[in-house]
Amino acid sequence: MPAQLTKSEQATRPATGPESVQAVSDEMVARIFNFGSAEHCRGLLRNDYQTGIDTVVVSPQGGTPALFTAGAEAFASDAFQLPD
Repeated sequence: MPAQLTKSEQATRPATGPESVQAVSDEMVARIFNFGSAEHCRGLLRNDYQTGIDTVVVSPQGGTPALFTAGAEAFASDAFQLPD
């Protein structure tokens, strides 16, 4: 990804701003953000934790209050635990 980061840095300069969207690959987005079902995202977070990432931000998304609540509850301490 270093080459992509360099391209992204270059693309964010004001003269080439629209190129920044093309400079960020789907792979880069998928590595930074976790998308999917609650179980899928919990698995990704567990894997990240086991590889040394110990700080994450969980931001449930949902098109309705019920979907948002379900996402938030999926990561509540009584529903989700990281390995020791």
